[in-house]
Amino acid sequence: MLIIDVLEKKKVVEILHKISEITECYDVYFTDVWGVLYHEGVGVLPTALQGLHALKEAEKTVVLISNASKSGDLLAAFLEQEGIPRVLYHRVITSGDCTRTYFESLGKPTACYLMGRSYNRGLFRGLPMTFVEEPEQADIFVTCAPHMDSLSIDPFLPLLDRCLAAGLPMLCANPDEYVLIKDQKIVRSGLFAQYYAEKGGSVMFFGKPHEPIYKGAHAFVLGTPKKRLIAIGDGLKTDILGAKNFGIDSVWIRSGVDSKTTETSIVPTYVMDCFQ
Repeated sequence: MLIIDVLEKKKVVEILHKISEITECYDVYFTDVWGVLYHEGVGVLPTALQGLHALKEAEKTVVLISNASKSGDLLAAFLEQEGIPRVLYHRVITSGDCTRTYFESLGKPTACYLMGRSYNRGLFRGLPMTFVEEPEQADIFVTCAPHMDSLSIDPFLPLLDRCLAAGLPMLCANPDEYVLIKDQKIVRSGLFAQYYAEKGGSVMFFGKPHEPIYKGAHAFVLGTPKKRLIAIGDGLKTDILGAKNFGIDSVWIRSGVDSKTTETSIVPTYVMDCFQ
């Protein structure tokens, strides 16, 4: 289904110019970070602050939900440093938080092979985990974010194949397939997980579009019925599909990672050029 067909012919998606156009319809806004509030290589989007201020003035609840493989506290600190004050939203929940919760539930020592950057180990601080240097020494394989930026997963295939050969279950702490950096789509862990699953590996996902992160966000506003919740995001296969699967409405920001998408079966409730 072409997006332009949805917008111009079938008329099933309403185009918004400002988020204030729907504040009477919803009480809680599950808002993505990268692609909506912030762009790598660009910084905080000026229009994003307008959108957050509009929701605050309307006395709405804003929960930031992100496929970041770091804790919500660390993400909040980063956003404040970049110019998004905490007074403009109520809570942050990340796929990193969901991944840590899973390991807490195991309650046993685990040897982990981590595909990520050095700071990703901090997500698991205080847990009975040992980080090993070789996949063959591990019980489990966790992928957070690539240690380098790449336009292709090809440089990572030998390592993924070693983990497959070792029979390691993969925990994907960031299901995003791409991130937009200066108009280039850089690969992320979701693509590694897709390859791993296609090759017969066991994969467990944490983050959008999977249910645990939405349940965690909803728990913060448990008295709010789903018809009064809405998700805002730029990823069709993460933000918009996740909202649909959870049974809530959505706003697709089409200036983000999927800006060049011309055909999709994932249809949002609303479309905006940018969050404002």
